[in-house]
Amino acid sequence: AIKIDFEFMIYHIVYGQLLADTEEYEDALKEYEIAQEEYKDTPIYHYGCGICYEGMGQMEKAVPYFEKTLELENVYAGACEKLSDYYRDLYEKVYKPEYLEKAISYMTRQIEADEDAYYLIGRGLLYLNNMYLNYYTFHVL
Repeated sequence: AIKIDFEFMIYHIVYGQLLADTEEYEDALKEYEIAQEEYKDTPIYHYGCGICYEGMGQMEKAVPYFEKTLELENVYAGACEKLSDYYRDLYEKVYKPEYLEKAISYMTRQIEADEDAYYLIGRGLLYLNNMYLNYYTFHVL
């Protein structure tokens, strides 16, 4: 389809998604860059770029894309989950309460849009992990 109509930018977005699905992240980013001008104000563009950077092990670069995704679309399940996981992992590494608060806020945002058991359990696990970290930090160590 791209060979037939290179100027139809949705083809580049779709091709970028296909490349990301096969873990060809650098090539996927090139496709997103081609479509950037037309799609820079859409959540699908920012989420796709975030997925690529995450896949390349560059989560610090992915985070702003996931945050922009949520700025453009209040609840985008994948972005809420990615950010919640990212801040949970940071919390578990450096034990800063603000990271736990961010992780919980992203998961809560998702739950408010879709009260699914999967997300409720995920949020519960965030609280449970915090409880264990507090216990071991203050009672065992």
